Amino acid sequence: KHSISKTVSKGISLSLKYAIGVAMIIHYFAPILAASIYSSSEAGVYLRIMAPLVFLMYLDHISDGMLKGLDKQNYVMKVNIIDASLSVIFAVVLIPKFGIYGFVASVYICEFLNCTCSFGMLMRTLPLHFSITENIVFPIFTASASIFISVLTLQKSILAVIVSAVLFVI
Repeated sequence: KHSISKTVSKGISLSLKYAIGVAMIIHYFAPILAASIYSSSEAGVYLRIMAPLVFLMYLDHISDGMLKGLDKQNYVMKVNIIDASLSVIFAVVLIPKFGIYGFVASVYICEFLNCTCSFGMLMRTLPLHFSITENIVFPIFTASASIFISVLTLQKSILAVIVSAVLFVI
């Protein structure tokens, strides 16, 4: 069980580090990414709003995968059915009343619920060992540094996005 706990902790650790970097790079470069991908500056606003979800989505996805490997697939399925059901209810209730803001709220609420349930079950199933400094503070620092260096040398450009991502991974 110790070996499994160590492997799961390592998987969560790597996922957290990567998710933080990706979320920060998307958040910072949202206008450039939106202009390059969607030819729309307005899309950049929504890309920036949705960027923090990357962290929750990565953590949820890795937690679900680990739980399935630990024979908790029925739990994962139940949580995903609840998530899908709530998404439909929120879509019917919130989107007509609040438009795109209702959609954003729906996605945030459902993803937070799903991630909380999955990660919570994973922590109840196995003792997880990881450092907040190593897995959250340090990735925030390295992502910030990679963004700063790339913007300092390349201004805000699509090349700066690529360089930021490469520097972060290195």
